[in-house]
Amino acid sequence: MAKILIYEDNESDLIERYASLTGNHNVHVRHTPSGGFGDGWYHERFRKYGFNPDNFQDGYGNPSEESADVYFLDGLNGICFYFLRDLPRDRAFVNSDSTSITKQAKEQGFNVVEEETVDEIVDRITKGIVQ
Repeated sequence: MAKILIYEDNESDLIERYASLTGNHNVHVRHTPSGGFGDGWYHERFRKYGFNPDNFQDGYGNPSEESADVYFLDGLNGICFYFLRDLPRDRAFVNSDSTSITKQAKEQGFNVVEEETVDEIVDRITKGIVQ
């Protein structure tokens, strides 16, 4: 079971992109305080999608003090680039709908979720397969 740390600012994206990981992995979430529904993140509502509400944190914290096997970051309106500096480059992946964020991440040599699913990436990283 891998520890996965997700930085996300949209509740719908969190569910759509990462709920598939919750059955087999220890998924932790760092998020903006407001969330996608505008009234704050009510962590308990994610239980029905497999997330453990105890693994949620309001705010992004300090990435240099975090430890996980795999990291996924939304573009976070460009904030992801500040976090990526403090995360292991080979295990951190930008997963954004923004073409400009994705392009910038590639130009700076960061990993981007593209053809592989998040499940495939986690399996590959936890098995030590370098791509």
